[in-house]
Amino acid sequence: TAAVGSGGGAPRAGMAMTPIGQLASCFVRLNGTPRNGGICPHARASLTLCCPDPLASLDGIADFSHVWLVFGFHQNKKVGAAKPKVAPPKLGGGRVGVFSSRAPYRPNSIGLSLARLDRVEGATLHLSGLDLVDGTPVYDIKPYIPAYDSPRDGDPTRLPGWLEAAQAPVQQLRVIITPEARHQIDTLEAHLVAFSTADEAVLCLIEMLASDPRSVYRKTKCEGSEYPLILDSLHIISAFDDTDRTVTVHTIELLADTDYAQAPVNVNNLGSIDRGGEPVSGKS
Repeated sequence: TAAVGSGGGAPRAGMAMTPIGQLASCFVRLNGTPRNGGICPHARASLTLCCPDPLASLDGIADFSHVWLVFGFHQNKKVGAAKPKVAPPKLGGGRVGVFSSRAPYRPNSIGLSLARLDRVEGATLHLSGLDLVDGTPVYDIKPYIPAYDSPRDGDPTRLPGWLEAAQAPVQQLRVIITPEARHQIDTLEAHLVAFSTADEAVLCLIEMLASDPRSVYRKTKCEGSEYPLILDSLHIISAFDDTDRTVTVHTIELLADTDYAQAPVNVNNLGSIDRGGEPVSGKS
């Protein structure tokens, strides 16, 4: 016999959800996108709402410093490809249950991400310090409230051993931008969309690479090979040296001038990102 309030019996039919907006992000591809927003506080994005009466819906949101974004993993290659066991990057090849991880392939392809809210302009939220790729559908926005979203004082938290070890301070990689690469990005400054200056783009690039965005596969199977990534309208090529823990950026070119531009990338979607003011240094 099902317990009272247990919702016994077969699960009810699922509900349909419609995105309230599509994110415009400086991260155009998955490759190089940080695993959490705190890694890259200089990342920039914007979200323009398309839900009914967006201005009324956003009334009061500007009073909050951070917001939660409920989003969809729209770049999952296979629908229904969720597996009960997954291999988180921090586990070094080991496996845990999917609900013990932040893996994108889940029974329902939805995620939760925290972002800094820089300002609100009409129906558009200008965000920073987030980890979502361009074009991500957003289904809901909730304000971050420390008293509600963090355990109360005196309430101990716990983590599995493998994740506790991952929380320990890790020496970041030293990022080297060659004089040639620096000159290249300076000459391409006018083509930047998400960033107002080359210096802002460089700060974001350094944060991306210093935390080593490579997958376990790339670290073990592709050691010594070049690592390409796309940031804003730029195609960037770097090389990792695991011996001395450095990553060297040696080529920065305009994405539109490369073969990568032939793939479906909505760079124009970046146009709504706030380019004004000083780069945000707050960390989520």
